[in-house]
Amino acid sequence: MMGYRTFAGRGPLRTALMIAAFAASGTAVAACGSDDGGSASKDDGAATAAESSGVQQVTALANELLKRPTSISITKPIGKPVPEGKEVVWISCGVPACVTLGETFTEGAKELGWKTRVINTDGTPEKIKAAWSQAASSKPDGVASSGTDLSVVAPQLKQLEEADIPVALYAVPEKTNGVDVLVGDMQGEAESYGEPMAAWIVKDSGGDANTLLVTLPSFPILAGLKQGFDSTYKQGCADCGMKTLDLPLSALGKDVPARIVSTLRANPNIDYVAMAVDDLTVGLPAALRAAGLADKVKIIGATTGQTNIQYIKAGQQAAGVPNAWYDDTWQLVDGLARIFVGEDPSVSEATPPRMILVQDNLPDNTDVFPLVPDFREQFLKLWGKNA
Repeated sequence: MMGYRTFAGRGPLRTALMIAAFAASGTAVAACGSDDGGSASKDDGAATAAESSGVQQVTALANELLKRPTSISITKPIGKPVPEGKEVVWISCGVPACVTLGETFTEGAKELGWKTRVINTDGTPEKIKAAWSQAASSKPDGVASSGTDLSVVAPQLKQLEEADIPVALYAVPEKTNGVDVLVGDMQGEAESYGEPMAAWIVKDSGGDANTLLVTLPSFPILAGLKQGFDSTYKQGCADCGMKTLDLPLSALGKDVPARIVSTLRANPNIDYVAMAVDDLTVGLPAALRAAGLADKVKIIGATTGQTNIQYIKAGQQAAGVPNAWYDDTWQLVDGLARIFVGEDPSVSEATPPRMILVQDNLPDNTDVFPLVPDFREQFLKLWGKNA
């Protein structure tokens, strides 16, 4: 059996694992029934077969993830009419991604006849705490947010819990007291970005790669991404080279491309660069061209944004694993809806779908787009609404 961690509701990964298991069994049968007459020892032959099986398994995973998802992660309909007229609050975490998440959350809430009030912050603990205090004192029907440091807002969470006001969060470390819905716990969320990156490298290289993983150790969540990347990479690329470049926060917005180029020059065998955060890729294609390395390495990144998509379109970045903007936040809306009708919201916590973007599968609309093309119709069906 493969050593991948599986995530509830992740259709492509689950399907890929089934395909991989079948491929592995087929490989094992073929290996047992053939003899090429070579001089390799039995141990060498077994090792070669195992390596080949690993490449096939991880390649099958990549092939599934290169397909655009067709199903949202939630399948259970809400059994009662969802009440309209609710007022919910979205608290922005202070970075552009949270602004976008707030916009997609608002769209989902509007489909249910709810009003969303957005409280913006600059991301500092003081502003975050003040925003949560404001939300709690206004006594809305529900609160949602993303990337919140729960230790900063523990008193506000307690206040909301005591007032029986549900809280739905995306991408926080764990479900603590006062949190009713959690979509994308940080460890699982991070791993679900690392696995596709490694799988694509294994597929693209045929199991013969030397990779530089660029990461930010100051962000603990990225340890999960590295864990997901490492396990998948080793499964499909046991003898492949691997080096990690840990960037300090002081490098952000300054010399990230230069540091990467310097590492590549010192390690000329590297042919893939995996960016733990695709924002770090900005400026890298130009730096690689200037250094004469553009044709020697391929770039893949996680949380692929609009600049990266333009790089992919122009052939300056090979691949990326994008955010599931709509899928993430509409699951938060789904969780609140289930709470409002007295149902268990845990079904709303399934890991959102993932995919790998390359030049050949970019959607026509590369603005903020849903991974599942007809996600709206699928959610409205769950909610008992007409599309």
